[in-house]
Amino acid sequence: MSNHEDFPALGKDAWTFDIPSAEPCRLFLTEQNNTPTQVWFMASDGKTNDDLALFAKVLTLDLQQEMPDKVQEKLNMLAGVAGTGFRMAFPPTGEKQMMKGQVSAIAKLLLYRGGFMMSDTPLTQYQLKGDIWSVDVLNPYTQTVFTIKISEPMVEGRKRPVSIWLEGHNPEILDGLCALLSADMVKDLSRLAIKLKALLEPQTSMTGMAEYRLDNLSAYVAYVLLNRYETHFYMDKRINVMPYVNVVSLDSKKSSNDRGYSHVLEVG
Repeated sequence: MSNHEDFPALGKDAWTFDIPSAEPCRLFLTEQNNTPTQVWFMASDGKTNDDLALFAKVLTLDLQQEMPDKVQEKLNMLAGVAGTGFRMAFPPTGEKQMMKGQVSAIAKLLLYRGGFMMSDTPLTQYQLKGDIWSVDVLNPYTQTVFTIKISEPMVEGRKRPVSIWLEGHNPEILDGLCALLSADMVKDLSRLAIKLKALLEPQTSMTGMAEYRLDNLSAYVAYVLLNRYETHFYMDKRINVMPYVNVVSLDSKKSSNDRGYSHVLEVG
């Protein structure tokens, strides 16, 4: 996946800003009527990577499709994402300000450009509720390990994933991606499904079953999250939100070997 394919044709007219974070990048921002409408990034070596590209893709979905008050809320949430702190000359005066990390700096720049108010929005309100499912991931690029954690409290009699976050040695931009996913996990599964479809690229399967290309960390995080929604019968493998009537049907039909039901029933 090449982020260059997503670069707007009018990129030369974009507002740009170099972010001197631990993982430096250049922010490109297009605007309409003084409102941010699309973002993309370039790494310090003049190239891009898939994780930056996919974060930009998901953030752009919110910029273009959410109402201004929701955009402001989500940007303030991103501004609270902690990473490796650094000082940055902030526009318009160039005054040095302390940034919490790469994601926080991106969010604060968008808040500034959009004329939004900055406020503290907590990130952990759902993280410690109910059971926490987790899995360790080895980053093949750095040979370091990080952990994906998903909070799954009981909601209306069954477990529901409500928040996802990472712990360990992961690229900071993935923390921003998880924050954007978590923002929709409680309130809007249909919107979450749109984001998962943007992150997961289908590939041809010999068996005809839905499969996805998992050649970057963002796609893998999205795939793990989709699997948890499949496990609890909220989405099917093609990232369609399952109506509750289908969930009741699945739960009421036991297989003869008591090993579960999703592999013997079709959900459409």
